[in-house]
Amino acid sequence: MVARIDAPFEQNHKNYFFGLRHHEGSLAFSANDKNIEFIAKASKKHPVIVTIYLDRPAVLTPIKQYASAVVANFGVNDEVLFERLLADKPYIAKMPFALPDSMESVIKQSSDLPNDMKFLYPLGYGLTR
Repeated sequence: MVARIDAPFEQNHKNYFFGLRHHEGSLAFSANDKNIEFIAKASKKHPVIVTIYLDRPAVLTPIKQYASAVVANFGVNDEVLFERLLADKPYIAKMPFALPDSMESVIKQSSDLPNDMKFLYPLGYGLTR
């Protein structure tokens, strides 16, 4: 089973033109997020590959515990995604930015020091196949 989800976001400025288009706020999924509930239930019966659209970083710790695989995507369409997942052609897939292990790590991070937080997936994490 493949679950396609988006990175979590908040829209705190809905009364403004750009505020409606801007994803901001917490990088963590809410405690009662429907996507995580679905993935948790599905993972009890089937292996679940989660592909998440990362238009911004996200805390994927709750997803990692249920998913058989986590695939980051940056706007790929279904056809290309499934071609990559199922094809037997070589490819390289590396993260262009690090993903934190928790919002607590994000909050504690110093704004002037790179790589001073705990990462779930560090910069460059990925596969070469």
